[in-house]
Amino acid sequence: TLLMNLLREQLPLAHVTAFSFRAMRPAFDQRPLRLCARVEANRVHLWAEDEQGFLCMDARAELD
Repeated sequence: TLLMNLLREQLPLAHVTAFSFRAMRPAFDQRPLRLCARVEANRVHLWAEDEQGFLCMDARAELD
C-alpha cells in the first residue's frame, strides 16, 4: 500500500493498468523504511529498503 501511495503522490494523473509486488524481507514497525521509485517508459519500478539498505518489497506498475 505504501508503494502504491508513493506512485499516486508522485504521478497523480497516471492510470495504473497493472500492479504486481513481491515481499523480499520483513519490515518492522518503528524502524526506518525508505520508499523508492523509478519511471521506466510506461512502467514504474517501486521498492522499499530497510534501515540497512536491504530490499524488503519489490513492485512494478504498468501505466496506460
